[in-house]
Amino acid sequence: MLRLTGMICLTCALAFSAISASLAQAPTPTAQMDARAGAVADSQTEKSKTISFWVGAYENYADSGIAYGCDGFLLPVETNIERSGDAALDLRAALEALLSPDFQHPEAETEDWLKTLGLRVADVSVREGFAEVALDGALTGIGSCGDALMEGQILQTVFQFEGIERVRVSDGVTNLWEITDLTDWYSRKYRKNYIYSRPDSDEKPIQFWVGAYEDNEGEGIPYVCDSFLLPVDTDARQSGHLHIDLRLALEALFDPALDHPEAESEDWLKGLGLSVEDIRLSAGVAKVTLGGALIGIGSCGDAIMEGQILHTIFQFDAIEGAKVSDGERNLRAIIDMSDALSDEELQDYTYSRPGD
Repeated sequence: MLRLTGMICLTCALAFSAISASLAQAPTPTAQMDARAGAVADSQTEKSKTISFWVGAYENYADSGIAYGCDGFLLPVETNIERSGDAALDLRAALEALLSPDFQHPEAETEDWLKTLGLRVADVSVREGFAEVALDGALTGIGSCGDALMEGQILQTVFQFEGIERVRVSDGVTNLWEITDLTDWYSRKYRKNYIYSRPDSDEKPIQFWVGAYEDNEGEGIPYVCDSFLLPVDTDARQSGHLHIDLRLALEALFDPALDHPEAESEDWLKGLGLSVEDIRLSAGVAKVTLGGALIGIGSCGDAIMEGQILHTIFQFDAIEGAKVSDGERNLRAIIDMSDALSDEELQDYTYSRPGD
């Protein structure tokens, strides 16, 4: 499977390779970013009875730091705040220490722009390994190197708690990832909903499918009219929150800026200007309402577009059925030419998982 990623920062990338010698292959820039977020020293994880936070610096004080970003380091600072065992309370306390100017590294000379932004913790929730962090104030970029350090400080502070596998951080307007991702590959909605995963997480990547008339190194699924459906990995991992994961997958599918990085695709779907308007999940069935108009372009092209949408939806094991429409026309209505179904049946048509 190919993975679609963006360059975070060319100068920062030079320092990332020292973070995780355990990686079997050279990671992509986003994978490197995630690896840095999980490089928490054993002494600072759940084995510790107190809460820590991380500061940025350009000197590795007492060899205690984690190489990060543009020749920078993340240095752990252990507080005297004892862990309560409640993940949300402990994470809130750690983030409050991280953001407060009153908490500093006792000896090292730090570059702690994060504490100058006036951010405060508005809300923290942790449920089934997923942390949602809402900040008061504005997540503001200060430059690629400083932004990378600030991101690292926050992620290291979050992932010190082993029970947290995923996190989304925003100020209500801007997602943390938006100030560090310098590409223009991703839609605004995709970026706003971005969820960081713990780097050692075995969660599957979120994918979308493109249509092509040539297979790419045997990765494609043979489809109608001598075509293939090719999977494309995004850099987001399945979070276990089905509504969020499905929305991200479909937004990536419809985003004209996202394509297979190597194969020559026939992606008429991206030219229709579709968007995700609403998703309802009930009893194993995903009801997807699209913004824009589902328009047929010809029998082969229509079938390929149908396949792209359905494979993107049914990558999630929990979904057993899918009803897809633009509010007025069901996806099946542009495909079915048999007259076997009435107009009413077509309008209500629900796809079943292939193979069921």
